[in-house]
Amino acid sequence: MAVKPFLGEVKASTPSWYKPNAKRDNQLPKGSLALYHVMGFRYFYILDECRDMCAFSDKGTAVFVAAALGVEMDMKT
Repeated sequence: MAVKPFLGEVKASTPSWYKPNAKRDNQLPKGSLALYHVMGFRYFYILDECRDMCAFSDKGTAVFVAAALGVEMDMKT
């Protein structure tokens, strides 16, 4: 039997005024998110941490991680 100590915190984090609505809770939210800018790649800080963080794919694009995103950058465009 597994112990799940986080369940008490999850149940306590639901507001007392919240009442689930079956019709609304099963639908996707209206709206979308778009990403315009990412504060980038810290290659100059500690080189050992970032040594293998950038690579080139088979398509000729640069692939690296910035913040919590995987970025694929096309050098031609």
